[in-house]
Amino acid sequence: MYIFISHSSKNADIAQELCNVMESNGSQCFIAPRNIRSGYEYAAEILDGIDRSDAMLLVLSKEINNSPHVLREIERAVSKSIPIIVYKLEEVTLSKSMEYFLMTHQWLNAEKGNHEHLLKCIEDLKNNTSTAIFAAAPLDVKKRKSKKLPLVIGVAATGAIALIASLFIILSSSDKENDTTNTTEKGSQVVNNTTTDDNKTDSKEDSTKENTTENNNASNYDIKLGDTVVFGNYNDADIYWKVIKISEDGTEAVLISRNLLSFKAFSAAESGNCHSDGKTNYIGSDSEVLATDFELQSYVWGNSSWSSSTIRAWLNSDRDYVEYEGQRPIANAMSDNKNGYNSEPGFLYNFSDEELAAIKETTIETKGNALSDEDIITTTDRVFLLSIDELQWLKDAKVPLYVTPTGEAIDKNESPWYREYCLEYYHTDTCLWWLRDPVDGKSSECYAVSYGENTPDLYYPYIVSVEDFGIRPAITVDLTSDCIKVEK
Repeated sequence: MYIFISHSSKNADIAQELCNVMESNGSQCFIAPRNIRSGYEYAAEILDGIDRSDAMLLVLSKEINNSPHVLREIERAVSKSIPIIVYKLEEVTLSKSMEYFLMTHQWLNAEKGNHEHLLKCIEDLKNNTSTAIFAAAPLDVKKRKSKKLPLVIGVAATGAIALIASLFIILSSSDKENDTTNTTEKGSQVVNNTTTDDNKTDSKEDSTKENTTENNNASNYDIKLGDTVVFGNYNDADIYWKVIKISEDGTEAVLISRNLLSFKAFSAAESGNCHSDGKTNYIGSDSEVLATDFELQSYVWGNSSWSSSTIRAWLNSDRDYVEYEGQRPIANAMSDNKNGYNSEPGFLYNFSDEELAAIKETTIETKGNALSDEDIITTTDRVFLLSIDELQWLKDAKVPLYVTPTGEAIDKNESPWYREYCLEYYHTDTCLWWLRDPVDGKSSECYAVSYGENTPDLYYPYIVSVEDFGIRPAITVDLTSDCIKVEK
């Protein structure tokens, strides 16, 4: 769930507390001024935050009752049929305008409540299992006899009439928070598909056209560098791979996705709030403060170590719920608060058992970053990103280096960067894609392959929490498996 928090600046501490509770339990939040990007128009950022939210949490107090700004936020949410959860801090006689939007439909009061009521409410909204929300006692307000108060939840009826139901939520000041422990699964990443030059084919067309394939073992022994293999499924579409390396005995091959399969950050900012030093201070990439403070670099921008990266965890997971080490890849932990993938199933989740068995574990050596104790770190992965040195495999196999995203990746991309920067500014449909090499002398930067032949360099360094670059995974497969389909 993506929750927009509407509140008065005088209630900022309580609003931030609720934000922490919801985000620690898997939701993503938009809260000002934290999520207002530097250099962007404030009002436009607020509207964008509301429009892409699944629900609004309104922190109701006397201060916001007559606020025209909050009223506009509520009006926007109602016009978009976005559910509104009213969190009441104190007794408030609503203004006529507020009352109009927050008319009471249903209200239940619990004599004693805690954050579980808010989390249960959000879970019900997420699962669309209940419209009944239980209110609890007010936070930091003395317990009193309950009175009916307005609360609204707007519910959109598909293709028909938008129904706005109003409900009240009042939470207590309990120091108790639900602890969600996130154990990290080392060795997962995110993948994206891309096509270029003679191989350019929109993935949506790929998923519908018929392909002539041979899947018997004998034909796979004749596989050549540059051949196309159809193997696995992501975003409800077949994945097309290019053969870039073959073992000496011809029984194994390294494949790389033909297209960029997704737009994702390499790793999440460890603070959970990208560009923040933990004191609500914005820190830009040109900050001199972080020039030598490597721990602070990874805290505000993400750690560039492949072994602990969130992309590695995602790529290597075949589970519905991916386990991450440290900060989960929520949208707030990304550079522009977009493309969070903390609730997305692992990349291998839709691979069949036979396909999973055909993927060989590969020993990967990666340079350590500025925080690493070792110069070279060895990992064992089913799915991995290429290193700078391994780009030579593409050249040897005559496989395109500069590639485009799949149609599915473009459709799911929340960031306007690809459209506005790649397509409109540079007039190219190719996109940068992540490598696993960290930048020397940095703890929060990795390299990414450039746009194309019109750029002077083959790759560039970027902060790992940038969520606008493509994922182009690589795997090693057993060619003797019957599920390996070579496109002829």
